[in-house]
Amino acid sequence: MANKPKFTVAEAESNVLTVCGARPITVNSKDARNAVRPYCTAKGWPAPFVYALTYAELAAAFNSEEGWNQVAKKLEGIEQELEESEPQTVTQTVPAPRVATSDADRKLETLREILAGAVDESRVREIVQEAISGIKPRGVTVSIDGRQPITIKERTNPIFDRVLKLAARGRNVAIVGPAGCGKTHLASQVARALGRDYGEISGGAGVSESEIRGWYLPVTGGAFEYQAAEFIKLYERGNAVFCFDELDSFDPNVLFVVQTATSNAHMNVHLRRDKPRVARGPNVSLLATLNTFGTGADPVYSSRAELDGATIDRWFFITMDYDRDLERDLAQAGGLSESELRDIWTLREKVQAAGLRRIISTRAIEKAIDSKAIGDSWSQTMASLVEGWSRDDKVRAGQGK
Repeated sequence: MANKPKFTVAEAESNVLTVCGARPITVNSKDARNAVRPYCTAKGWPAPFVYALTYAELAAAFNSEEGWNQVAKKLEGIEQELEESEPQTVTQTVPAPRVATSDADRKLETLREILAGAVDESRVREIVQEAISGIKPRGVTVSIDGRQPITIKERTNPIFDRVLKLAARGRNVAIVGPAGCGKTHLASQVARALGRDYGEISGGAGVSESEIRGWYLPVTGGAFEYQAAEFIKLYERGNAVFCFDELDSFDPNVLFVVQTATSNAHMNVHLRRDKPRVARGPNVSLLATLNTFGTGADPVYSSRAELDGATIDRWFFITMDYDRDLERDLAQAGGLSESELRDIWTLREKVQAAGLRRIISTRAIEKAIDSKAIGDSWSQTMASLVEGWSRDDKVRAGQGK
């Protein structure tokens, strides 16, 4: 017997209107998508069919009877394909199971089970797991100034498009966000999307001006020669993206060198005595990542330096946060349930609300996946995320008594 829909049509419709507003609705987010799907299943469509519909098809099905009928033709076509694929003659009293020899065969076999009402709870779980294992990252194809389109195959953060367009215009872009949200990874994605070389340098006490300008070093025979740093090579050659990772951790003297590169179309490198003027090459984009807006240390990022106004003025600041869609896909693929994922999100929210000097980043989800994979209970997994915290911090984060 087929599973009974979780909601009535009226209940599901009411939920859609609450989430998306009055008809006609637009389905452009996961919340909207997840609201419309139960409406479609409540009206009789098989869940696997509904879960394969695009945002536009879901919106059309909900907005009008005409739209519903148009999408229904897609289901009718699948059902007809199934009927036509069945053998016309059966010589066995009990048909042998059909062997799925291709991805298309497996999908048809699954739909047969659904339409025949022969799917119990355990089989539903198997189908969901098969679907999850086949998930491919959502990519993006970009084309700048009419050039050959380039596809970024993995998922991109919602701010990617803005950063990409600003970088393509030659603007210095500073990406500000919490630890572990993917700022530096996004910078490398921008380079790939623009089809440019990529370089980066991370801020810290050990980084000197030479790692920006280059060195004057001895060579064979005792003579000294100028050796260019990676930044100078990319800056002068052009067609490159360079990222100053953790800009608010650089020494002020290093930042002064960076300023000359970001504010002008050239910089001066006195160590290169034969040609000290270094011109900025064509198609050079400079990016930076920070945990603060240059305002200095705070309780969480206690080692961050305050940036002066001249430095801040040279950058276009964009805020980046954790990508919950990415985290949900990561959690599902790693075997975490929705409730377990929400436990981690709740922990993050409580940490932030309490102003604790703790970070619950996307890495916490990866840790939870590993913890469950080795057989830890969920209580053990959550406890591992706050291991070493003070009793007061645990209580304030809802993880202690």
